[in-house]
Amino acid sequence: MFDLKAFGSRIKERRLAVNMTQDELAKKAGYSSRSSINKIEMGLVDIPQSKIMAIAQALDISPVYLMGLEELQNTKESDCNRLDAHETELLNVYRKNPDIQPTIDKILGISLDGYVNVYVAANSRDNRPDRIIRMSVEEAERLRNAPESDDTLM
Repeated sequence: MFDLKAFGSRIKERRLAVNMTQDELAKKAGYSSRSSINKIEMGLVDIPQSKIMAIAQALDISPVYLMGLEELQNTKESDCNRLDAHETELLNVYRKNPDIQPTIDKILGISLDGYVNVYVAANSRDNRPDRIIRMSVEEAERLRNAPESDDTLM
């Protein structure tokens, strides 16, 4: 038999771990109010599969875990992926401010299209000023790992 209380506890545990309110979860999962989430977390109501999927997606967790069919892996990798309070706050601010996201991405050199902007310092050979050029992530990685001078190539 499906344990509604355990199901609700896993939802609440994950919601708190990602610093999300019941109101925020309700909105992301398609509920009209936080009272629905409260009833689910208390194990008072059964919910359809579509809502399990919506809640899992909103909490960025496996629906299989929420239903109690698998435990979270306690590996070094999962520990590395766990955010501390500061990282969580940074992520929340980033998500809530889409207008600053392109600037932050640019500062951090993050690109979802496979290209990044790279700052190029002035070069005495070509007399061009400092500039920013666009290159593929692979090219930028090769550049980052290149030797500092041509002397190392001989």
